[in-house]
Amino acid sequence: MASGRDRMEDTFSISKAFSEGFSTYFSKPLSFSGYYLLFTIFMLPLMGVQLFFSRGLPPVSYLASMVNGIFGNIRSATMASIGFNVRAQEQGMEARDTDISTYLLCALSGFLYSILVGIGCVLFIIPGIYWGIKYMFYYFFIVDEDCGPIEALSESGDLTDGYKWKLLLLLILVSIFGISGYLIVGVGVLVTGPISTLVLLSVYKQLKKIQQEEMDRYIPKPSTAPLIATPSEPVVVSVTDVEILEEY
Repeated sequence: MASGRDRMEDTFSISKAFSEGFSTYFSKPLSFSGYYLLFTIFMLPLMGVQLFFSRGLPPVSYLASMVNGIFGNIRSATMASIGFNVRAQEQGMEARDTDISTYLLCALSGFLYSILVGIGCVLFIIPGIYWGIKYMFYYFFIVDEDCGPIEALSESGDLTDGYKWKLLLLLILVSIFGISGYLIVGVGVLVTGPISTLVLLSVYKQLKKIQQEEMDRYIPKPSTAPLIATPSEPVVVSVTDVEILEEY
């Protein structure tokens, strides 16, 4: 594999990611916004519990935050699943269904991801940001490649190697875009929320393509040169042998 410095030579496009995010969303806006709204309805009461008990009863607030995070992970996985199917249909490929086990794996992986980022934030914030970026694509690997929790985190870590700074910039832009949805009477988030996930999906696909090209570059290809027959050794026939043959 190439080093982080080498990988920066082939990087992803943020503008392309936003463009594809918008186009994917508007191909099925009702599906994206509908599912996003459904999950948000379940999450809003938990957010209220989290805020209400944040001072008086922190353990309850923390538990509500954990459950809310699980719903958030499943919501993101749902947006990613619809996005993968839209992209597959555009390429003439068959869409596939995402079963309940995939969502359970996303919930478990999200729990591990939250622990990693939480520990990192306790360690002077910066490690939390670093690990948050490093493992940010875990649920895409679960939906796309049926990875387990540990494998998905590991694959995400490899995929993001060499792109941390640009991914940080991407997350800042996506966060600003997502927050802007709350400014449009609050309902704008039903549009900006799904698009934010689809922007990350585009970056995931771009990085996967770069990763595959790197693997093809470092795997030796079979030679296509024509085979040249080696001339055989000349047969030496003595005069005696010729005389014997002539007698017969």
